[in-house]
Amino acid sequence: MYTVKKKKLIFKNQVYTVYSNLIKNKTEYVKDYLSIEVRGNVYGGVCCVLTKNNKIGLMKIYSPIAKRYFYALAQGFSNYNEDVKLSIKREVLEEIGINFQKKDFKKICEFYPLHSLIKTKLAVFEAKLRSQDKDYSKNVVKEIGVGKLNFFNIKKLKNMLKKSNNFDLISYSALCYFLFLSN
Repeated sequence: MYTVKKKKLIFKNQVYTVYSNLIKNKTEYVKDYLSIEVRGNVYGGVCCVLTKNNKIGLMKIYSPIAKRYFYALAQGFSNYNEDVKLSIKREVLEEIGINFQKKDFKKICEFYPLHSLIKTKLAVFEAKLRSQDKDYSKNVVKEIGVGKLNFFNIKKLKNMLKKSNNFDLISYSALCYFLFLSN
């Protein structure tokens, strides 16, 4: 079993702290092993599967790090000590522009997105858009990882998932759970 012997602070902001770790077991050690810790909450992040008329809404977002487009669900970090339902409500409002009520979100699963790097869980929610929920893009916060919401029927989305490199890891995992394991 490996244990963390030493942690050195690398970077800190209002959401997370990055450490360089010295990790050892009986016969070997790993120097400069990076880890990210999220302050306060049980959940460091949230993600939402938005459905409407048996279709699922995805954004096509540009990643400046990967220098390419990905399909993604609305997602983001939770703020320090923020209620998880308030966090998903805020993220959907920022990224999609629709102001849901907290009661409109149903938690469907949780997972560790990268357990060997990020020390926090991610909560995945589902919300159903109502017929009166139209394009509210004027309410969207301009930030990295935001795009126009497009809806895909289940059959098309299952075919899209066969090319897993078209999705970010969180969206891919959440969609696979939603489509193949829930209900």
